[in-house]
Amino acid sequence: MGGGHTFKGIRNDVWGKEETFDWYAFEGDKEGDHKYLILEEADRDTPTEPLHSYLKQVKTIKTTKKMNTQIKTAFYWLLLGICFLTHSVLHMYGLFYGVDLRLPDATGEVPLGAHVFNTVIFTVTFLMALLSIQLPGRGFRWFAFVWSALFLPLNIFHLYATAFVETFDLSQVCLLTFALAVNVLLTLALWKSLKKRDNKQKQKQ
Repeated sequence: MGGGHTFKGIRNDVWGKEETFDWYAFEGDKEGDHKYLILEEADRDTPTEPLHSYLKQVKTIKTTKKMNTQIKTAFYWLLLGICFLTHSVLHMYGLFYGVDLRLPDATGEVPLGAHVFNTVIFTVTFLMALLSIQLPGRGFRWFAFVWSALFLPLNIFHLYATAFVETFDLSQVCLLTFALAVNVLLTLALWKSLKKRDNKQKQKQ
């Protein structure tokens, strides 16, 4: 562990009263760096040990925050995929009531476009949930943000068509409203994580 210095400082305690304290920093640390250590006891002779413990705590906190962001975005992607699957199931629910669900131009074969659409809608959302845990890097966050943003107009149009163009279906409208809300939360969470990282890089510069 590199050398460092102990410095005196003044701060306000929980009652607003000024008190003196010692803090310790490695050589080369800049003011405001998270590596600064506040020593509660001014008579400590060996700040190296508490500093090492402090830095381990900082690393744990940073890792926990990163994992919280990953878990949050993965959960949103998973919810979005479940919403899309439930939407398809509700479409078939009319079979129990004798509703004819065949498309007017149906030929008995599923067209390639339908397979591609299902792959994009279903597979991508679940794949994003998995990759959100495995790939915490900034590059993947931008990739996920773009995909999430692309899903937004799809969900908005789908909700509008279900509520005002097609035959009104209350269960579908509620589900698609929830899916849109999840999509918005996912996009915001990804955007905030990207902006927060950009701000940290600017502060270091």
